[in-house]
Amino acid sequence: MDSFNGCQCGNFHGEPGRQYRDNRTATILAHLHASIVHGIWIITGYTLMMVILFVLLGRLGDLYGRVRLFNLGFVIFTLGSLLCAISRNGDQLVIFRFFKGQGSITDGQ
Repeated sequence: MDSFNGCQCGNFHGEPGRQYRDNRTATILAHLHASIVHGIWIITGYTLMMVILFVLLGRLGDLYGRVRLFNLGFVIFTLGSLLCAISRNGDQLVIFRFFKGQGSITDGQ
């Protein structure tokens, strides 16, 4: 029962970050002069890459080593974050969020 409560607390702590991100999406879209479709893809693209690559990267971790894959993912995630920060329009931000999602699942975040 304690492990179940621990899982629920972990889920609870994850929610405020999601709410903050969703509240800031409108501001980001206005700043980039992007449409609501861009906003949907900004949020969904990140998760979509994680879902698509989950099994493949697990296998690659077994073949090439988890530490090596983690380090590669850290570099990809950091580069994706930098690219998201300097994006000029909604299209660029969507593409960079896909890239960032790939790095996120590669380094296990």
